[in-house]
Amino acid sequence: MQRVSFTTDNDIFEYLKSVSDVATLPPAERGIYEACLMRARDYNAVLKTAKERALEEGRAEGRAEGLFEAAERLKANGVDEATIKAWLGI
Repeated sequence: MQRVSFTTDNDIFEYLKSVSDVATLPPAERGIYEACLMRARDYNAVLKTAKERALEEGRAEGRAEGLFEAAERLKANGVDEATIKAWLGI
């Protein structure tokens, strides 16, 4: 069987190439490959989750800072605290 070189960035071809390579591995090496693949997928999932959480926290901090700045500007313009709290939903 002759090996075909895939030079495209298309994911399906990368997947097909990896499957064809794995199919030729002896059972022991295939088990090692599958374990490594599982660890890599777990690692990527952890990174994705951490990134999503960091973005959520950053957005929450940004919203809080924006509300604080708005409250300071309103107070500086003579708006009473009760009105500011009602406007900001605090």
